[in-house]
Amino acid sequence: MPYVEVTVKAGRTIEIQRHYSHRIHPKGCKREKKKKETKESQKKINVRKATDKLRWLLNENFTGGDMHIRLSYAGTKPDYEQMKEDKAKFLRKLRTEFRKQDKELKFVHVFEIGKRGARHHHLVINSIDSRTLRECWPYGSVYVSLLDDTGQYGKLASYLIKEVTEKGEKLPRRYSPSKNLRIPVPKRRIILERKFFKRKPKAQKGYYIDQQSVYSGFTDDGYQFLRYIQVKIRNRWRKE
Repeated sequence: MPYVEVTVKAGRTIEIQRHYSHRIHPKGCKREKKKKETKESQKKINVRKATDKLRWLLNENFTGGDMHIRLSYAGTKPDYEQMKEDKAKFLRKLRTEFRKQDKELKFVHVFEIGKRGARHHHLVINSIDSRTLRECWPYGSVYVSLLDDTGQYGKLASYLIKEVTEKGEKLPRRYSPSKNLRIPVPKRRIILERKFFKRKPKAQKGYYIDQQSVYSGFTDDGYQFLRYIQVKIRNRWRKE
């Protein structure tokens, strides 16, 4: 019997999800009792979807040597409106510096307004000299962490969504990307040739399975699913 396969190509990663549904599931396939939807369960679904979309953006648009930066405030605790103004000023200055180097700024921005008073801006940007960042941010310290060479930034995406979802005030948007980012589009197809999909994922040639990304279980409707991420092997990467 057929099942649904959803594939997302993002940078050096290929994410795959396979699942049955009330319309597509094999006879005899074990189904758990459908879970009763609650506000908490819907919140978790929304957080997972936001994390997925952010991970795709990071994997598609950034690479090793690009930066995760955190901008802090020294001695002040501005409100949300003031932080928006500070963000806008910082990005204007930074765009100018990128243009001087004949480059185009790419970014994803996340506000952090902690319940205990923390005020930070988190950004993932393409690489530039750290001294330039400090010149563009006069309000406090600048922390810089370089992205690794894996091309798989799922942990960073989860961290950023957690910062804005669990630790701080509820904000209108979880994150805001620059308009020049490429947006990966999931591709959905029906697989007809197997009765059951294999529970153990197998990497295609030139890729390996990120074992920490492998997750299987049952959907809220009670049907089996499998999710995992393939990452291109480093010595097979091609310059894009």
